[in-house]
Amino acid sequence: MEEERILLIFRQLAGLDAPEAEGWRMLCSAAGAYVRSLLKEGANTPENAERIHTAAAFIAYSRYCEIEGLREAGAVRVGDVSITPPDYSGRAQGMERAILGLFADLLRPSGFIFMQTEVQAGADDKQA
Repeated sequence: MEEERILLIFRQLAGLDAPEAEGWRMLCSAAGAYVRSLLKEGANTPENAERIHTAAAFIAYSRYCEIEGLREAGAVRVGDVSITPPDYSGRAQGMERAILGLFADLLRPSGFIFMQTEVQAGADDKQA
């Protein structure tokens, strides 16, 4: 996975210039590692590279939005008037699920998988 490509896509999404985006390199790297950990076997191919980089950049962007939203959030009080910004927590998680849904064909299935297995009767299973 090409970290520079992830950073470039992230930069475009966030509307940052190169020096500003550089400060978010670690976030992009972590998002790339996260997406890599979700890929199903055989999905990390040159044909899928751009989609994988885009998924990682969007994950980084959703986390960036949450961080920036939390950073800017804060109630303002002037006399008897108080203005509280909306609660952005959890929105990034919803965005992340939606993003991963777009790339579901490249990802391992998540959740539980129930499989039927053959059960063999043992000595303890016999009734008298």
